[in-house]
Amino acid sequence: MARAAAISQPRNRRSASSGIDKILRERLAGGVWRPNDRLPTEKELAAELNVCPATVQRHLRELQNEGLIWGRRGKGRFVSGPRQRPRTGNLGVVLFDSRHMANPAMSSIVASVGEVAAEANRSLRIFIGNDLPTGGDSRTSNSVPDDGGFLGTPASLGVDGLIILTQRISPEIIRQLAGTMPVVCAHLVAVPNVSCIVLDAAAGAFDATRHLLELGHERIALITKDDSDAFGRAMREGARLAMGTAQATRAENLLQTYAPTEYTKAEGHRLAKELLSHSPRPTSVICCDHEMAAGMLDAFEEAGLTVPEDLSMISWNDVLVNRSPVSITSVVFDRAGAGARLCRRLLDCIDEPGHQFAPEYLRPQLVVGQSTTPPRAA
Repeated sequence: MARAAAISQPRNRRSASSGIDKILRERLAGGVWRPNDRLPTEKELAAELNVCPATVQRHLRELQNEGLIWGRRGKGRFVSGPRQRPRTGNLGVVLFDSRHMANPAMSSIVASVGEVAAEANRSLRIFIGNDLPTGGDSRTSNSVPDDGGFLGTPASLGVDGLIILTQRISPEIIRQLAGTMPVVCAHLVAVPNVSCIVLDAAAGAFDATRHLLELGHERIALITKDDSDAFGRAMREGARLAMGTAQATRAENLLQTYAPTEYTKAEGHRLAKELLSHSPRPTSVICCDHEMAAGMLDAFEEAGLTVPEDLSMISWNDVLVNRSPVSITSVVFDRAGAGARLCRRLLDCIDEPGHQFAPEYLRPQLVVGQSTTPPRAA
């Protein structure tokens, strides 16, 4: 392995020490050293990192005290597997933003995870965005990379395993983390070598688009993030696939996409005014967020338009399913069921380390309300 030039000639002992700690922890978290692997000897590491063996010994002892490695006299040091680590009785849930807890769908998942954890006599710890330690000195670092990824260690998090509920952590980072501890994730795509439940947003967008096509709509507005966002990409893929059921000569003009800058009622109101300014305007709308959908409904009313007479509307989640006076057709996931399955999967991963669990796909249900009808004749 290449030597780390940044510490080959350290300016002082403190910078060398932190550099060595970072290298060792990154090798553990990044899968360079896998569970049950035998570590290089202190002399080998000292020669590679250009430091004295006593310095390496001190850092290895710290990792051993944290339970990340273990030693046997005359045999050397080894990377701890799940069975070698002491149990904490805690399960971790990872979110990217504290505002997500105010989202009814997310809070339903977390509440369900908590119920199953309590039945198993486990406590729940919630980690929010920048509260998560990263690779490097996990005892002091609180920064999170731009993609929301992190490289925490079991000792620094104080949990037996993690449930990851954010799409802002890349699949590569999730795979790296799963090499150090049991991990289960709810994701929009299957993550190789990680136990996950796939929230099939593409299938939800497909069903919503096909429903409108079958009603006879020829101009459909899709409100979702752009292709750089995992959720937006999945929704666009599902909608485009449904367009394949339309005649090829018409398909290009059927779907009009609008990318919000944020999921708020005000942004929905702004986008509604934008799409109404186009001629010809869409006859139907699929909106990826219930808050934005509420803002759009307000804008339609202000413009003197009614749903579904002038425009059909489909929203996401079940918040507007029972809206009065018009119930909104919605794409609905069984969030509580997903939370329960995620927690049970994590408990299984903890009890059966090394077992490969196949991904489970959770397809949403299209709950048809009063807001979708055939378009008004021209």
